[in-house]
Amino acid sequence: MSQEMVVDYRVARKTAKTPLKYFSGLIIAAVFFILAVLAVVTDKDNTDTWLQQPQTGDVYEVKRDGAYTLYRIQKVRKDTVLMNPYEFSTDKSSALRKLKKTYPNAYEEEVMPFAKTELATMYAEREIRRIERK
Repeated sequence: MSQEMVVDYRVARKTAKTPLKYFSGLIIAAVFFILAVLAVVTDKDNTDTWLQQPQTGDVYEVKRDGAYTLYRIQKVRKDTVLMNPYEFSTDKSSALRKLKKTYPNAYEEEVMPFAKTELATMYAEREIRRIERK
């Protein structure tokens, strides 16, 4: 290459910019990752808050004896929470969503009392996986 072409090449290289659209895939992936992290953090914060302030109608996803099931709060008293157990259980936590959608009101009439301190212990031991409030 001639000296003039080398100089032109270096000038063109310094002034040329990569189009932003070339990075669009990375930008979309980064936004998706950030939203996923925010969703997990928000869900954890909500679960912590809702455990301290239970309300009638809250649904607890619980793992007991290797099976996943649901408990719905029927009534909240001063230091006790009365819950109705779900009729069905599953071996995978992901299957609970399908069960809730298929059988939304399949809660037993039986009432199970839980002390609020007992619920906190169950959450600390990861028996209570998630709390859903409508």
